[in-house]
Amino acid sequence: MLGKPNNTNTNKTVFYLQQKSKDASNKPCAPYFKITTKVGDKYEEKPSQTRVSGNLTKLDLSTKEFEGKKIKTVTLLMQDADEVYYVKFGFSQTGRQLFNTLFSLENFENVEISLFERKKEDKGVTKSYPGVAVWQNGEKVKWKYELADLPKVKEITANDMKINDYSELNAFFEKEISSLSKKIQAAKVSSRPASVGRDIATTPPSEPEISMQDAEEVF
Repeated sequence: MLGKPNNTNTNKTVFYLQQKSKDASNKPCAPYFKITTKVGDKYEEKPSQTRVSGNLTKLDLSTKEFEGKKIKTVTLLMQDADEVYYVKFGFSQTGRQLFNTLFSLENFENVEISLFERKKEDKGVTKSYPGVAVWQNGEKVKWKYELADLPKVKEITANDMKINDYSELNAFFEKEISSLSKKIQAAKVSSRPASVGRDIATTPPSEPEISMQDAEEVF
């Protein structure tokens, strides 16, 4: 529960959540969800959270162009009794961890996504990384695929610089995400009472504009 019902066409409060790991000054920080909601004609930012829970009812993969870059994001539509959450993740390490865990779900009720800070020793220096976990009915959900089962990240040279090429890995995840989306929709249709009204759109009619910081963090 993140707020109180407002006058949306679903009679539920709609919240937009985006996973962030940088603060307002663009410095790395513990991961959190940036939360906004529309009040009248304006968007208001709400206190950040590290958890969101509800029934996962839709999943959408989209591509937008921002300053010459193609940015792929996955939007999860989650709902509880009073609120609707559009939860956005990009194809970052954190995003792929989330997707890999969601692939293990057999049903999509009572799902909780939590963000946390992971610490790892690297050459005697403790480094922090964003982490994500999925829980269902109080049980932690495991990855579907182990690292050894996933396509390898390749190192390539571009403009005399060595960079990581995630194209094969991301293509694998895109295919699995498409299958998961169909699975969620099929589960929703099979359990839908005859009296249920029209669906809530996976992509809302309007949502907060993506900022440059947001664009950078989805990779």
